[in-house]
Amino acid sequence: DCVAGGADAVVIGAISYDGLNNLVAEVASAGIPVIDVVNGMSSPDLSAKSLVSFSIMGYETGTYLANKHPAGSETVKVGWFPGPAGAGWVEAAHSGFMDAVKGSAVEVIEPRFGDTGKETQLKLVEDVIQANPDVRYIAGTAVTAEAAQGLIRERGLQGKVDLLAFY
Repeated sequence: DCVAGGADAVVIGAISYDGLNNLVAEVASAGIPVIDVVNGMSSPDLSAKSLVSFSIMGYETGTYLANKHPAGSETVKVGWFPGPAGAGWVEAAHSGFMDAVKGSAVEVIEPRFGDTGKETQLKLVEDVIQANPDVRYIAGTAVTAEAAQGLIRERGLQGKVDLLAFY
């Protein structure tokens, strides 16, 4: 639509790392620059990239927890919600987070991957809290935190379950 409307360039904040490669190739072959922003795409036909490091975001979130709960201290359970499985940014954030908490007293409950829609994240958080009444932290995307805060308040878990988010 942008190209048909006469766009001089197309800027894409993609969710899928590989999913738009055919479209990028088509637009680039028409001589229109395609710029990848924030999440990252694998297309070799991109004109430019302006990205953030989700690996560092995940790592910094995990480092915060690892510093609060170093090896030798009491173990804390963390529900980890990195986003939709297979998305490049999610894999990077997940890897960074897991590297950061390795060797600490942070026990990551089986990560819950899922769409970053609020309803999906709420369901995932509900499942983790239900199955793990001793969970101490919910960590994940900003949407995860948004979805979880109402649930934590509703269940009277303020101060018992804390939230961390990367964005």
